[in-house]
Amino acid sequence: MGILTGFLGASLTLWLFFLHCRIWLSFVGVFLPFLLPLLAFPGYPLPSLLGVLTSFVIIWFCVGEQWQPFALAAFSFAVSIGLARYYEPPQGVSKHLWQALPAWLSLAGWLGKGVVEGWQHYWRTSVKGVVPLVMAVPLLLGAGVLSHWSADGRFFVLTLFACFAAWLAHRWETSALKEFVPLIWVGLFTLSFATLPVSDGVRLLSGYGVAIAAIVLAWMAIGQGETDSALWQGASLLVAFAFFRWFAETYPLRTPRADLYTHYTFVGFLLGISLPSLFARWLQSSSTLFSALLTGFWAAVTPVALGALWGVKAAAGYMGGSIAASLWASPSPTLFAGFVAALPLVAVVEPASDLPRRVRLGILVGVTLFALLSGLMGEWGKRFARGRLPP
Repeated sequence: MGILTGFLGASLTLWLFFLHCRIWLSFVGVFLPFLLPLLAFPGYPLPSLLGVLTSFVIIWFCVGEQWQPFALAAFSFAVSIGLARYYEPPQGVSKHLWQALPAWLSLAGWLGKGVVEGWQHYWRTSVKGVVPLVMAVPLLLGAGVLSHWSADGRFFVLTLFACFAAWLAHRWETSALKEFVPLIWVGLFTLSFATLPVSDGVRLLSGYGVAIAAIVLAWMAIGQGETDSALWQGASLLVAFAFFRWFAETYPLRTPRADLYTHYTFVGFLLGISLPSLFARWLQSSSTLFSALLTGFWAAVTPVALGALWGVKAAAGYMGGSIAASLWASPSPTLFAGFVAALPLVAVVEPASDLPRRVRLGILVGVTLFALLSGLMGEWGKRFARGRLPP
């Protein structure tokens, strides 16, 4: 059900996108996949959310960089709802409105994007210099209304922090301080934790505050309209961490289960730092849909294979390394494919980590040989596309 609804909404977004409608209109597809599962399964929509995430990752591999705004907007929306559902059952919605905030902020960001496009279309003037302000106004108004409704002003403070960080990054990006922009995201990351204390509804380490800040950054970047903006880097970092917290709540990482000094956790951490960037370079050099999907397959399989070989600690280490890599790398589907695949599948493969060492070594050799074979197939596919298939 989740995969079907996800593909339905993502396909509609893709259809609107390729009909050359206004980009503002095509963002409706970010919301539509969530309507049916949230209405049909109000008590437990997590499988449907995972289906939505899976479909958006696959289409990102197929379409390329143009899909980045749609994907990150949907990811930040879905992961914040997923985290809220862990700590607030449906009957608690009227008290804290944790689950209403992601939808409310996303709708406000969508309206802000419409204002930016309408301004450019009807007045024929550039609004690049004031885009952060134009986008921040509806986001702050939306957070303010919800904060007043729920008698909880921290929603507004958190949104204000994220808008200020986006404005500061926008200013630094074109100045001599460009190299220091990642420090802004680290600061916002820290403030997102401090804004929501442990006592109310969502625990400190649940990552919900980080996910909300990611929604704000994603829509601020969408308003700016540039896929290479530094805002995307910040949104990617925060969404990646929110995914990690979702994983940690699904598979509790108790000490010493996933401490970094544990050997296999550290191995996963090093692979998480290096492999997503390597997969991203392969994806950029892909000349066929087959090679792009093959790259996506291995980006998704890697953390799952680590979970099968060495347990949850190795998969968690890989995700931690991926978060660190996202601080300096551009957003890529190769990063999020691993998160989306690991959430439901690590539980399926983890029992294999208790098999005898000799059996797991055989699995590792088999996976390595299959990876080499698929690499050769991808290279042949590239040569075939160029009309130079070797004899």
